[in-house]
Amino acid sequence: MTQNTNDLSGLPNRHSSRTALPQNNFRVPGAGNVGRYTNVELDALLDSFFVTIPKQERLEVLGRILHHLATSCRSWGSTPTRFHKQSPIGC
Repeated sequence: MTQNTNDLSGLPNRHSSRTALPQNNFRVPGAGNVGRYTNVELDALLDSFFVTIPKQERLEVLGRILHHLATSCRSWGSTPTRFHKQSPIGC
């Protein structure tokens, strides 16, 4: 079983395009969005993060991503690299 990381290298896997769905034959690059949380606002923030070069602006976008995840996900896991299995929205 593949597990998402909780560092910056795991951010690409949070994008909706990395969610295994029937439409893509459940095949996605990398670890994929195993939590299956999809949100257009989060996708836009992630897209912005990966094209922003100035460090200060990039950190501001990262802060907005973290705020979105913290306020949109009902429960976080008890370990730093795992999300709670009972989370209804699978963040």
